[in-house]
Amino acid sequence: MYLAGKLVSRPDSVTIYIACYPQMWSSNISVLLQIQRTRVFFYIDSLGILFVPECSIPGKMFHYVIKYGEELRVLTIVCMESFKMCVPRSNMDLTHYIWFTFE
Repeated sequence: MYLAGKLVSRPDSVTIYIACYPQMWSSNISVLLQIQRTRVFFYIDSLGILFVPECSIPGKMFHYVIKYGEELRVLTIVCMESFKMCVPRSNMDLTHYIWFTFE
């Protein structure tokens, strides 16, 4: 996507696309997807995590600033709708989803 000119390069950021289907999530994932409510700033192990609600879309996109030592990174989690529960051998057409989303 970056080479095609569809996405800008942001070396200090990470975007994770995740298939969201009503299922049992681990407690850390539940917190990151705002299913399990928590404070705006919280820790997962040694990562300091700041939720940025004004840049997020409930149930669809979540923005965080992650702090590890002196390093700061922006984390964006984008939820893709899934009609079936995804298992390790599932295959999602991520390329089609991204092209459709960024058209």
